[in-house]
Formats: sequence, structure tokens, C-alpha cells
Amino acid sequence: MSFIIHKLLHIFLSESLYLCRVFELLNNYSNVLKWLCLILHFTQPSHAMLIHTQFLMDTIKNLGYGFHGTSYEYILNQAALHLGKPKESLNIIACHLGAGSSMAAIKGGVCIDTTMGITPLEGLVMATRSGDIDPAIYEILESQKGLTATKINNILNKESGLYGICGEKDMKSIIELSEAGSEMHKLALQVFIHRVRKYLGAYYLNLGGKVDAVLFSAGIGERSSIVRQMVCSNLEMLGLVVDAHKNDADEKGIREIQAQNSRIKVIVVPTDEELCIAEQTLSIVEKSPSR
Repeated sequence: MSFIIHKLLHIFLSESLYLCRVFELLNNYSNVLKWLCLILHFTQPSHAMLIHTQFLMDTIKNLGYGFHGTSYEYILNQAALHLGKPKESLNIIACHLGAGSSMAAIKGGVCIDTTMGITPLEGLVMATRSGDIDPAIYEILESQKGLTATKINNILNKESGLYGICGEKDMKSIIELSEAGSEMHKLALQVFIHRVRKYLGAYYLNLGGKVDAVLFSAGIGERSSIVRQMVCSNLEMLGLVVDAHKNDADEKGIREIQAQNSRIKVIVVPTDEELCIAEQTLSIVEKSPSR
């Protein structure tokens, strides 16, 4: 197994500035799947990953890589095949929207930024995770409520996000209750959409406005036409327009939903992280010398 780990690192992380750190953390097989999830994000420039406090830099080696890497690797490859272009030529904003949600800016086929950081807590509002939040919340809750850091961390990870706003984790139920008139469920949906659009705009700028496609994937991204429509609404000035009929169509598989006058393609790409891991494993085995 150690041979497979070293071969995997050689294939995916050659010339990486962080190779020594990766070897430190890959001392046992239990971490392999975790690091497969992070591999795509190792291409981020240092300024996108840097944790900018001296204490944290000294304590945790100063880098936040992000997560959902296997999903992004898979949907990037699928989008490239669909478009008939090498992935190295593509600039993509990828949205992995599910119970755990994140986004990634991909330039020339490599990740240059992603919303999650050292842990999956950073970034978008999720089913039970808060996403981005002022870190001073720890001191406030400790002084006013007497909560420990462990308790606060548990709240931010398991009792916040959509659940913390409206008491519901499932996006389909949130949308239904919102349409039925519940103001709290409507607020939860608006907060979720606001955060996605905030990062969509940021990544558009990070890519210099040269975006080939916006990808939607995972449970919410693949299944919720309402979320996709709300995320992409009123973005004509960016060259991004969704066709309502295509978006609402109950179709399976990879499909384009942008309007005819949209400069940027909008593509729903079903993800398959398990298949991606299997394909990476097969590639390692095929490239390994006979033993």
C-alpha cells in the first residue's frame, strides 16, 4: 500500500511545493481518500491558500487546500469531453452544491481558488455548516453564553447553515415551504443563493471575465432548477443567461441549460466521485511497474 501512496503522489503532485507536507500526512492509508479529495486544489497559488495569522501559520503549516477535489476532477473531465475541448483550455466556475457545498475557480484546467479551506466549514452556507463567519463569534459566544470552543465548533458545523436559519436541512423541503409562505424558509433560501452568487462574482473576476462555463453538480446543483435559476438570474451583463425551458426540463445526464444569447455556457454535470477514485486507482495500477 505504501508503494501505491508514493506512486499516487508522484503522478498527481510532481513538482509540488507542498510534497513534504503531504508525505507527513500520508503516513497511513486512512488518509488516502481524504487527500484524493484535496489533490485538485493543490494547484492553487499560495496567496489563495495562505492563512494569514502568524500563530496559525506556525501551527498548521499555513495552507487551506479545500475539499470536493474528486468531484471537481470528474465534472471538469466530463465538461471537457462534452465540449470537445482539452480541459487545459477551459476556464470554469464549478458549483458542487449539496448538503456540503463548495465552489472552485478553474483556470486552464487547474484549480486557482476554492471556497472551503482547512476544514469544510469555510465558504458557502450549507445544510448544517455556517460557511464564512466572523471568527470573533468564538469570543462573543464564550463571554456571553459561556460556551467552549468545542461546543461552538459543533454548533457551527452541525447546527448552523440552513438548519440554523429555518430548522430544515433539505433544500427541496426548504423551497416547498418557502413557496407555501414560510418567511424563515424563504430567508434560508435567499441566504444560500446570496453566498453562491457572491463567490460566483469573485471567481468571474479571478478568471478575468474569461469564463467558458459554469458547472452545477451534486444533489442541489443537479436537481434544483429553482436554485440554478436564482443563482444565474440578472447576470446578462456578465454574458450569463439561463434558458428557463431547458433549466426546468426533467432530463438526466450532462446537459446545457444556457440561453442562445449566453456567452457563457451553463452545464449541469452529474458527479460521480466513486468512479473518479476508481479511475485514478486504475491509472496508478496501470502505471506501476510489475511486482
